[in-house]
Amino acid sequence: MKKYLLTLLLSVSVELLFAQESKCGDFPKYDITLNSGYQRIDMKDLNAFYEDSFLVYSKEYKPLHHAFYQALQCNYRLSPMLSIGTQLKVDQASVTDRFAVLNRSIAVTGQLDGMVLLRKLIHKPIKNDWNLQVQAGLSYNVMQIKRYSTTLFWCYLPEPWFYSNRIGGNAQVKLSYPIMKCKNAQWRIGLSIGYQFAQSKELSYYEPYASNQIQKTVSLGFSGFNSGLSLTCQFNKRHSTEFVGPSKNAIYVDILGQSIYGAVMYERSLNVSSNGVQHSIAGGYLYLNYIPWEPMNHRMFSFPLSYNASFDFNKTKNLPNKLELGIGVTTSLLKEFGTSEKFRSQEVRPSIRIGYAYHSYRNGLLFKATLTPSFLGINRTVANGQRYTSNGTYVVPLFGISIGKTF
Repeated sequence: MKKYLLTLLLSVSVELLFAQESKCGDFPKYDITLNSGYQRIDMKDLNAFYEDSFLVYSKEYKPLHHAFYQALQCNYRLSPMLSIGTQLKVDQASVTDRFAVLNRSIAVTGQLDGMVLLRKLIHKPIKNDWNLQVQAGLSYNVMQIKRYSTTLFWCYLPEPWFYSNRIGGNAQVKLSYPIMKCKNAQWRIGLSIGYQFAQSKELSYYEPYASNQIQKTVSLGFSGFNSGLSLTCQFNKRHSTEFVGPSKNAIYVDILGQSIYGAVMYERSLNVSSNGVQHSIAGGYLYLNYIPWEPMNHRMFSFPLSYNASFDFNKTKNLPNKLELGIGVTTSLLKEFGTSEKFRSQEVRPSIRIGYAYHSYRNGLLFKATLTPSFLGINRTVANGQRYTSNGTYVVPLFGISIGKTF
């Protein structure tokens, strides 16, 4: 499984780095898919994590092995056979008044059109109504577990989420059929079956008792096969004889990068038609209800801004492959909730950017892979009525990926 996953990802990367603006004929350039179904998960016994005390009625239960998932996929077609995209997925499992267990993931995926491949192999036309897609990718998973107390008093106090962040992977096969066709789009319904690997490190929690402290540990495993129903909207390529100017705008999703956790970004090119250095400005927004890596309940608002300069690898032509350099600043607000302590933190953090950018001259794909070292700037914290101001002096090395569309 891992060998095939790496092979597919390598194929996507090679085509992305060296392909020029490819013509995909009558194939749809973009598709958006909503997917929901059943996820088989591999969970260790959670009784060891609870360790009931004399205040709680002892109650044995079986480990969690089932979950439901929802996923949103967006894909861009690089060639008639190959697409690249991203997936947001949520797996949820729970036991009545004992635990809530969640896995939130974001993935970068490569997708192979099985029908196009089959036509090339048999050298015969195949009816286009049926669509077979094979997809695989790498995912960043935030796995969470939250206890619910069963005692009369303690059940009214909010319990914190316990987090584990791990890199995983997924693979999926999807078969779909059109249910409605329009001039520039079509809706398809389908069936999917896949496999997900998401295994957490061991989570530990110390709870004080009258005589000593008991350590509680658990591993969260959202690894297993899944199956479900999908609804896909494909946008067909428009054929027009009118002249289309260079794309000056772009919208994309930052995965990690400048704002640490990612953001939805808008970018405006100031001189996209120039064969020299191209300048652009970008701004974005991110809201998180729960922050990864934080033991307590936090909400965060983030506003990244940046200036970027792009250089063609070939200095004589305006090609999509570019070297990107830039500077930026990120403003963030952090607020704690669910506890009696009033905590709020405001931070202004500068950063620099260096990396690779694929920027379609016409409407098309935007892809970036960049290093974005962040310098800890000014931090103002309010905790229980006390105000603190600090200035950071060290650098946080960060790496980010951006996927979106120019228009």
